[in-house]
Amino acid sequence: MAPHPHANRLAYALDVTFDNCSDFSKAFELATRTLEDTLKALQGTGVIIKGNTVFRVLGGAGLMAVAAAGCKIFADYKLFDVRSTIKNDASWLKHIPSLEILTVAEDVHPIVFKQLAEYLPNTIIAPINPLTDLGDAEFRRRGERNRSHATKAFFERVSELGARGIVCSPKDIKQMPHMLKQRQIKICPAIRPSWASVPSDTNALNALSHLDAIRAGANVLVVGSPLRFNGNLRENALRLLDEVDELLEGERG
Repeated sequence: MAPHPHANRLAYALDVTFDNCSDFSKAFELATRTLEDTLKALQGTGVIIKGNTVFRVLGGAGLMAVAAAGCKIFADYKLFDVRSTIKNDASWLKHIPSLEILTVAEDVHPIVFKQLAEYLPNTIIAPINPLTDLGDAEFRRRGERNRSHATKAFFERVSELGARGIVCSPKDIKQMPHMLKQRQIKICPAIRPSWASVPSDTNALNALSHLDAIRAGANVLVVGSPLRFNGNLRENALRLLDEVDELLEGERG
């Protein structure tokens, strides 16, 4: 099966909670089973697999398994440590095929983004912050006036980094300066397809539907539990991509 023509617009968030794992072996077993089931469902679609805890538990073997299944990788590591540590991470990540996106905290030294771009020239290095599940109250507690104020300041800082991508809520795109919006690949979590009934969670605070997010300017849609609606991960992923295709075709036509 050929990958979906818009597969690079969808990242499936492989969210796993290890709260009930009594030791590492249980966590490793859960991570392995979850990844295997996901890859079986999405094999050949070309959809990007986003992971944090699963990839950290399984290490390079988990990343290689995703690449072998024909899916691209979104390593949502939010790297934030000192320069030498981030460089060490990049030194082995550069050997991982299909590493499409790597997140880095935007407050690390700016030279880190330049070094990562040299180490990983085919990977979108994306600063991240503020998180999508935060609202005005959280920002006021941190000394910001509101989310809008914090987001504008974030975009101003990011514009100096030269990164190719940026992680932000789809609702925040309207705060983005025009030049930054034109050159950045906008990776947007908190996507909720209208046809997927899912339990409410904190990410819904800044959620948009997949079509509204595309209209807002999102380039990559990050979707988690809604894609598991009715237990049909593959069908839901392809349905979402087909609907994005119809929207884009309609706008071009």
